[in-house]
Amino acid sequence: MKRVYADANATYGILPEVREILRDYESSWQTSDGGTRRSVSPYLNGSAIHTEGQRARAVIDSARSFVFSATGLTAHRHHVVFTSGATEGNNSAVLAPFLREDRADFSGRVISSTVEHPSVLDPLHRLERYGVEVVRLAPEPDGTLSTERVLAELSPHTKLLSLVWANNETGVIFPIPEIFSAVREQFPQCLLHVDAVQSFSKLRSDLSTFPFDILTLSPHKFGALPGVGVSILSQHLPHSPLLLGGGQELRWRPGTENLIGIASVAAALSALPERWERYAERVSKLRDRLEAELLARFPGCSVIGRGVPRLPNTSLLWIQGVRTDDLVVALDLEGVSCSRGAACSSGKQLGSHVLGGMGLPPEAGQEVLRLSFRADFEDEELTLLRDRLFLCLERLGLATPR
Repeated sequence: MKRVYADANATYGILPEVREILRDYESSWQTSDGGTRRSVSPYLNGSAIHTEGQRARAVIDSARSFVFSATGLTAHRHHVVFTSGATEGNNSAVLAPFLREDRADFSGRVISSTVEHPSVLDPLHRLERYGVEVVRLAPEPDGTLSTERVLAELSPHTKLLSLVWANNETGVIFPIPEIFSAVREQFPQCLLHVDAVQSFSKLRSDLSTFPFDILTLSPHKFGALPGVGVSILSQHLPHSPLLLGGGQELRWRPGTENLIGIASVAAALSALPERWERYAERVSKLRDRLEAELLARFPGCSVIGRGVPRLPNTSLLWIQGVRTDDLVVALDLEGVSCSRGAACSSGKQLGSHVLGGMGLPPEAGQEVLRLSFRADFEDEELTLLRDRLFLCLERLGLATPR
């Protein structure tokens, strides 16, 4: 049975370009007779001052240059910091502004939304326990959030604005460039953090066209290895790292760098332009076709966020009357990999916090199915997915029109 992978928002899978660079590093380090060559090993410490260490450092510096090139940013205005992942990056972005090097200051307010990733929501809960005022804006029922709604909540006492650019469950896109530009103009003292984990890998965008202080990326969402993240920091951001104990990454993220993970970031970034084009030109049309056929066959279903700006690869289906935990298992047995929502929320009995944060009823969180496609998703896979999805829905008792 040919399997169909429809969970790309959880992780993309390692790209061929990444596999190739892994093979190149390994083969360049070890000869066929077991000896070693004078080249770079993917397992060396880039902080060492000997020759091998400096070659490892060159790999890290090259990957940093790839990030600048892919984002449209420059080293004159921003730092690129490699982390363990976007969870660490988001935690640091939310907590660090309140933990200066000389003291902790839990005054001021934070503005965010009710549909953020748990790596933002949980640090916000911690800040509240420390006495920080946190305002969480609920999007409209279609998942959108306007610039006016954000500006209405800001004041001179707002220390941080933290928003996701594109939601990983609904795919709905917030107008981050517009929001951040307006906030910077009216409240220049407010630090701006954007979680760009899903948006960066699927939407072609020049990050130099709007202001931000911290932007977080998760390279395994676009084909790099898991276990490495990218945080892009404004040069004027006060130095307030969450982790201490070393001089790596300009002291923003101490600890020995994940050299092989960082090398995979560069390889994955080199393949992004082609994938951006495929998402826009092909995958969005396949996604829309699947949704139209589903709604025609099962009119009781709906698509969350349909009709508003969304990621081109993401479809969140609300299948009323069907527990999607059962549906996910049934689809898996039929050869389809998908999810009920974010992978980090799997197993939670309360369902998706995102739908609750949009004001939808509690049962909706138990009745949604997320489909998210890679850039190489093809017509044949769409047909297989559609047929297997319809079969499973009928088996689970979802009625079709007579």
